[in-house]
Amino acid sequence: MTQEELAERAGTSSDTIKRYESGTYEGIRLVMVYHIAEALGVSLDALVPPPANRSPEQLLEEAEALIRRKRTLQNEIKRLGAQICTVRWQICASLVLWGLV
Repeated sequence: MTQEELAERAGTSSDTIKRYESGTYEGIRLVMVYHIAEALGVSLDALVPPPANRSPEQLLEEAEALIRRKRTLQNEIKRLGAQICTVRWQICASLVLWGLV
């Protein structure tokens, strides 16, 4: 079944189905999961995974790891932003030196 066919059967758009499949859509409503399961001919349980049995300590460790990863990525974004600014200035200076600006 194509995404378009699934979307039609579930009563939504194909773009919404694509976002669900790619994981870029947050906040899917349970009623929509029900419609998708119905359109696919499967039970709701087939689409909704059971909650993981993790202890509060494990959840805390996972949360802390995610926070550390977020900080690392934020620092990397800042570093790359600074590099981009440097390259832009170098390009501008070169254009001025060559008399192109």
